[in-house]
Amino acid sequence: MTVWADMEDDVSAVVDATFGELWEFRPMARLTVNDPVSIDQTRTVREVTGIYGAPASEVNLLSSKPARSKVLGGDGQGVASLMMPRVSFDDSQFASDEIPIAGDRLMRKTTGDVYSVSDAQPDGQGRAIYSCSHVYKEAVA
Repeated sequence: MTVWADMEDDVSAVVDATFGELWEFRPMARLTVNDPVSIDQTRTVREVTGIYGAPASEVNLLSSKPARSKVLGGDGQGVASLMMPRVSFDDSQFASDEIPIAGDRLMRKTTGDVYSVSDAQPDGQGRAIYSCSHVYKEAVA
């Protein structure tokens, strides 16, 4: 490894230790189009450390102009807030053939919330940010 790759690993470890929480990665698959989604037996269910973030967006449904909520001095009419949960993982937690893909599930161990991966965006710093949608909530032991 290079000095830069070593530094990238060190920074990522500090970020995970500071902001990370435990997640369960559940690779999912369908045997046929009509089958329900189930655990993919060819990939490994595992615990990983990730950073959760749920940025809010405001969309003006009545115009193409940027939304202005009441907080920002607008009238708030026609404004919808959208949430897209995201989770950031260090790439080194996954083998190259087992990285999360669309349809895989992630369970947030602290809350029991289960999310389905919809998209992955590598950040160029040894991590990837996964956009997710909430599927259901499990009881936390």
